[in-house]
Amino acid sequence: SGQDNCGNTRTVASCGSCTAPQTCGATAANQCGNAAPSGSTPPSCQAGGVGRWTCGGARNESCCDSPPVIGGTFNRGNNANHVATIANFRLDKYEVTVARFRSFVEAWVNGWRPAMGAGKHTHIDSGAGLRDVLSSGTGVRETGWDTSYASSLPATSAAWTTALTSCDGGVGPVSPTWSVTARQDESDQRPQNCLNWQQAYAFCIYDGGFLPSEAETNYAVVGGALQRPYPWGTAAPGTDSKYAVFGCYLNGTGTCTGVTNIGPVGESTLGTGNYGQIDLAGNLAEWMFDWYASSLPSTCLNCATLTTSPNHAISTSTFRAFTNTGNLSPLISRGDNVARDYWGVRCARSPL
Repeated sequence: SGQDNCGNTRTVASCGSCTAPQTCGATAANQCGNAAPSGSTPPSCQAGGVGRWTCGGARNESCCDSPPVIGGTFNRGNNANHVATIANFRLDKYEVTVARFRSFVEAWVNGWRPAMGAGKHTHIDSGAGLRDVLSSGTGVRETGWDTSYASSLPATSAAWTTALTSCDGGVGPVSPTWSVTARQDESDQRPQNCLNWQQAYAFCIYDGGFLPSEAETNYAVVGGALQRPYPWGTAAPGTDSKYAVFGCYLNGTGTCTGVTNIGPVGESTLGTGNYGQIDLAGNLAEWMFDWYASSLPSTCLNCATLTTSPNHAISTSTFRAFTNTGNLSPLISRGDNVARDYWGVRCARSPL
């Protein structure tokens, strides 16, 4: 059971299988607070909603396009000492835009909440989900959303605006992408920043998906067994933002001047990864499902770091800076309740 986005309490008896979406005003959310059925149009891109504007270099694609990532085995971080095997999944082509996040904020303010245990990798091992990197056999599995996480999300529209516009910039001027008024221009096509881990996780559940594990994200970044040094291949990115938005070179000369250094999602088309995703390096760092760990296992089968630590993991390449290879580091630790203007999210989904 759970609340729909109109604030009504729903049970299995009142909404059947708890998978049919219910449209309320300009948003749509699952009736029982669980993920939407695989293959359905995500709530943040529902027709008539506030998050449905098109994305991409030509701005003619759904912002919710989620290409399949064909699973396989690869070396995490291009390190042969850390071998991981990944099941098939889908990974959103674009980082979550401001427009899409508006849909979520509206639903949250109107009472929608994820159900306990939502947001799992239910396509793995008949619903058992990701296994802990430290466990053998079936071992410890992911448990999904905990209702206590909701306390880390604002309750009102005004509180959301405060949270999304007053985050830490780390270095240089703070550059929040959120604005109070919805816009049908590049402002709302920029990625939503200033998100903490709980907010990112809740959005992905609302939108019918889940947070990708570090291993899944790294797999997509390096192109699986291709083990690319950059998501797009071997070419150095340069400073013209054609491959990646980084170093404050977008609309600038390497010195951060504000939000204009953050690009609309999907415009660096030369930086498209092996499975079709864009901005896997640069623009915003992206929250991952894993807790922070100081080391990686030698082998990993659909695994994540599930052992609780003070912080979760996040990728490293952003509009402000860029790693020397473009790969994601699994060893970056960030506080869950902290949000910065170079942190955002990209959701993963079950395969069709």
